[in-house]
Amino acid sequence: MSPAATAVSPVVRYTPLSELLSDAHYTGSILAFSVVQFALYFGAIRLFPKTFKTVKQRGWILTASNSLVTTAGSLVFGASVLLHAGPISSAPMMDWLAAQRILAGFFVSYLLGDLFIGTVWYPSEMNPMSGYFHHTLYVFMTTSLLQWNLGGPLCWMFLLEAPTLLLSVAQINKALRNDMLFGAVFFATRIVFHIYAVLHFAFAAFPGSLVWMYPASVLPLHFMWFRGWIAQQQRLYKGRKASKAAAADASKRAAAASSGSTLPIEDKTGAGLAAASGSGAGSIASPASSPAASAKAAAAAAAAKAARPDRRRATTWRHPPAASPVFPHGAGPV
Repeated sequence: MSPAATAVSPVVRYTPLSELLSDAHYTGSILAFSVVQFALYFGAIRLFPKTFKTVKQRGWILTASNSLVTTAGSLVFGASVLLHAGPISSAPMMDWLAAQRILAGFFVSYLLGDLFIGTVWYPSEMNPMSGYFHHTLYVFMTTSLLQWNLGGPLCWMFLLEAPTLLLSVAQINKALRNDMLFGAVFFATRIVFHIYAVLHFAFAAFPGSLVWMYPASVLPLHFMWFRGWIAQQQRLYKGRKASKAAAADASKRAAAASSGSTLPIEDKTGAGLAAASGSGAGSIASPASSPAASAKAAAAAAAAKAARPDRRRATTWRHPPAASPVFPHGAGPV
């Protein structure tokens, strides 16, 4: 039985695939926007060569444009829902078939364009799961949702692309990265809004049907990814705290060395010990073990450690948090 077969609302009806594919709004949009995907990719590289000088940066061009368009489109559909007093199933946007299929067609053109262009021009950025499998799945998923006349909820839930937009911008320009903003938007859309959508579908919009299972099936992934983001922020915080402590310790040692006093310096390599004092009978002093040299070495080690990247950092997903309202678009923290 299909997820919508037991629906009570007459809004949920089935459209044969042949009829959907013969609709110019959907198929025509896919073809036209596929050309646009190529123009966006090569145009961005040609017009902004310094911005998109690496393969990784170029790999996020289409994802950024898709998340921008779909997020903006979702706001229009969301306004229709907000201005409507009843459930989403009776909102005016449920009758916007042309708009639904055009926006969905743009989304599918992105999936196909990213598959083809990514395979040829940035294969290193195409992950088998979040790239090839995910994109192929969503081409069929989007078509299936349109067949069941769920294009309205589909476009409404494109709001889940908002964190993907922030992630894409951060991947293209690291200076624009804002982890706290990303986390806040991810929580608001992928957790709060997603839970609301599941409950709304189950008890208000499509009671008696299994439509709610579409978004509910991937909600656990959003929790998992958000938990990963929290763990990442904890690691980054500890790393910054350790770097500051090391820098402060190095500064103290340098100040002590310049004033003529000494501080015990820990030597974890076993290559030698920096004594607390270098005078007295039987003591042997060398340039390498003098307080000033030891302080300089400690300061240099602290600086090198602070500059060294955190290799334990959480892996960046190829495509962040949800390119579709049903399953998140390979999203995750940077």
